[in-house]
Amino acid sequence: MEIFLSAGLSTNIYLFQRTKIRYFDSEKPSTYSNSGDFSKLNFAVLIGGGIDYHIKDRLSFRLEPIFRRSITPNSDSLVKEYQYSIGSNLGLLYALR
Repeated sequence: MEIFLSAGLSTNIYLFQRTKIRYFDSEKPSTYSNSGDFSKLNFAVLIGGGIDYHIKDRLSFRLEPIFRRSITPNSDSLVKEYQYSIGSNLGLLYALR
């Protein structure tokens, strides 16, 4: 078993913004799409760490909790909005030696 740390940058390209409005007296929701002052290009920093558990000689299982936070605002308005998320990555790694 090995412990590791990871860090990096991510470029996010957003295609469109969608706002969904649901009315109580209607069966189907109305959808309104508008890009407005929404920034289509966003940069984020990623920080994580976790464990690699060796199953066989070249096969490993990886568990990595990860934190992502945007470093550029999501909109060009007076109120600056920044996205963030916390999650985990699970994976099987096979080494080609």
